[in-house]
Amino acid sequence: MKALVGWSYAPLLIDEVLSSVSGLRDDVMLTIDDISAGDALTFFGRHQDGSLDALKIQQTLQLFGRNWRLSLTPNQAFIDGLRLPSRQQAFNNTLAIVTSLALVIFSLHIVLSRRADAKRYKRGLAEANQRALELNNEKLEGEVAARTHEIAQANILQRRILESAGYALIATDNEGLITAFNPAAEKLIGYRSDEMVGKQTPAVFHLYEEMEARAAELTEELGRRIEPGFDVFVEKVINGDTDINNWTYVRKDGSKVPVRLSVTSLLDENGKLFGFLGIAYDLISQ
Repeated sequence: MKALVGWSYAPLLIDEVLSSVSGLRDDVMLTIDDISAGDALTFFGRHQDGSLDALKIQQTLQLFGRNWRLSLTPNQAFIDGLRLPSRQQAFNNTLAIVTSLALVIFSLHIVLSRRADAKRYKRGLAEANQRALELNNEKLEGEVAARTHEIAQANILQRRILESAGYALIATDNEGLITAFNPAAEKLIGYRSDEMVGKQTPAVFHLYEEMEARAAELTEELGRRIEPGFDVFVEKVINGDTDINNWTYVRKDGSKVPVRLSVTSLLDENGKLFGFLGIAYDLISQ
C-alpha cells in the first residue's frame, strides 16, 4: 500500500471551464447561484445585452452538499430563432379562432332555438288541437242533447196524438209486422197493444174471405198474381198512394165490426219506405 505523501493544488477558473462546455448558446444566458447560505452567491454567470428577464426560468437542485439555483434567460435573438408569429399575426389568428368559435356557438344557439321553437310549436299545436277537439265535442254533445230533446219531444207528441186520436191507428213495418197500436185500436178491436206490437200482422183481425176477394180484384187490376194476406192492404200504396176501402174487423171476442180503412205508406226523410199506416173508424158509430 502506497502512503500519502502530500497534496496537489490546481486553481481553476469556472468561467473558463463552463465556457468551454459545448452546447452553451450565445442567445441564452446561464446563471448558477449558490443559495446554501440563504443569500444568492453567483457562482457563474454571463450577462448579455437584450436579455429578456420576463422569460427567465429557474431550477433548484442539491449537489455536493450545496443548494444551487440554475437560471436560463433568453435574448431577442433566441426568440426570433423560434420563428414565433408576430403580435399582429397572433392577434389575427386569435381573432379568427374567436370569430370561428363565436360562429359555431351562434349556429348551435340557432339550432337549439329552432328545436325549442319546434317543440313549443308542436306542443302548442297539440294543445290547440286538443282544445278544438274539446270544443267540438262540447258542441257535438250540445247538438246531440238538443237533437235528443227534439226527438223526445217529437216522440211524446206522436205518442199523445196516437193516444188521443179518436180513430184506430195501426202502423206496420215493410213486412207487415205491427209496430204501433193506439188506444182507439185497442178499444175498437179488443186486443191490447202488447199483444199485437212486434207479434202480429193486421191479417189476424181481418176476414180471410174479404182478403181473398180483394186479392182477386187486385190480380185482375194489376195484371199479376196477388196472394191473400198483408199485400192486399198495401199493394197500391207502396209508391206513395193512398188506398181507402171498407173492411170487416174481427174483434178478440169474435164479434165483427165494419170499418173504413185508409192505408198510406211511411217514408223517411230520404224518401225510403220504412212501413205503412192504417187509419180506421167504426162505420156503425159514424
